Amino acid sequence: MAEAAAVEIDRLSDLPDNILHHVLSFLDTVTIVKTSILSRRWRCLWKDVPVLCFQRKGFRSKLGFEEHVNRILANRSHHATVREIRLDYYSSGLSWEEPDAKVFDSVLRYAASSQSPGGMISRLHHLSIRNPPVFDSFYRRFTDVIASICTHRHHETLRTLNMHGVDVALVPMTAASGFQMLTTLQLRSCEFHDPDPFGGFPCLNHLKLFNCTSSPSGFAVLGPHLVDLEIDSPFLSVSDGLIRVSAPKLKSFRFEDQNLRSRGYPTLDLPALDHATIHFHWHEYLLVAPGCRSYVSREGSIRARLNLFGDLHNAESLILCFDSSTEVSMSMMIMKCVL
Repeated sequence: MAEAAAVEIDRLSDLPDNILHHVLSFLDTVTIVKTSILSRRWRCLWKDVPVLCFQRKGFRSKLGFEEHVNRILANRSHHATVREIRLDYYSSGLSWEEPDAKVFDSVLRYAASSQSPGGMISRLHHLSIRNPPVFDSFYRRFTDVIASICTHRHHETLRTLNMHGVDVALVPMTAASGFQMLTTLQLRSCEFHDPDPFGGFPCLNHLKLFNCTSSPSGFAVLGPHLVDLEIDSPFLSVSDGLIRVSAPKLKSFRFEDQNLRSRGYPTLDLPALDHATIHFHWHEYLLVAPGCRSYVSREGSIRARLNLFGDLHNAESLILCFDSSTEVSMSMMIMKCVL
């Protein structure tokens, strides 16, 4: 009996455009464009993908990356909806390079444009910027984007903002800046100096701070609707007690100290807290060099943890993570004093 000839059926191409656009949204722009050679059906699909993910890695030169970004923006459909823009200037090469402000300017100009009906910026829900250039021109352009969001206040505005390596002091973070609908904010390796840096986010639900710096005078996290807070590698320039967190609806709190300095431990007012995760990293060399700047006394660490654990007394569950047996014994002793 002769075997039946195998018949290849392209079921993927039979899916509607909105499903294919959703699938392509998980890919970077380079990969998305490559799908245009699959068939005639795929030739122009990439032009309407609602998510733009530009990544510097993979390009040998800044000029090549700039040309790619401009080509993508110039050939997109004018009626395409932009829901999310991710711009990552991290280079996988060994040598560090100053990011090209032209690339950021092109992307932010596109985000702030109004080519589509109702205004494109009104449909932008997620904006992620990593390793931007340290030029005033970038921050002026970023300010223009926020101003454009504000002009479309009757439409849907930005919901998620993710910034890596941005001096937040140069970015407007006030209630009049168009962040009225922002629900998720993530700052990594950022710097800010406002004593109430998150006061312009009345709808903020999720806040993540990673390896950020602030002025020694401290700051407050006042979140009336905040339900999730994560602080990783706390602010080493701030003394204990000068970071104040007050969030009456907060359910989840995660705190990780990569350096275990007796500085930067927050005071907490979290009456509705359900779950807390605390992770301490202990380095023995910090205890044996009193003359060093990084020296932390055992008494200072115990005092800081007493305050922190005391503020978590109403948590329904508490997870403690340690890197050494020394950490376990010290923290268990502290918990006995608190509980």
